[in-house]
Amino acid sequence: MVHVEEGHNVCTDPDFAIRIITQNSLLCELVRKRERLKAEHTRVWERCVMHALRPARAALHKLLRLLRQRDTSDVFTEPVDLNEILELSAVALETTEGVLVSQVT
Repeated sequence: MVHVEEGHNVCTDPDFAIRIITQNSLLCELVRKRERLKAEHTRVWERCVMHALRPARAALHKLLRLLRQRDTSDVFTEPVDLNEILELSAVALETTEGVLVSQVT
């Protein structure tokens, strides 16, 4: 709230009116800054609580965030063809079985 000094009239004293406007502007700026900081604090607190409640999920979210930061060419955002997955898993299985067979003999 702006304090109006005795003997000053906003209509007749332009310097006083400018001071009032400046004070109101600074007050609005402080309120916006407080709201922004409060929202950031809430986001950080929410992350802390989610990490405490579900650490595995929090770790996966962090991993996803890091992948998105490093994936500049959007390789991981492209859909994958299911046939390619089956072919690759068959190759991986053959390779793994070959390694296991050679280790046993």
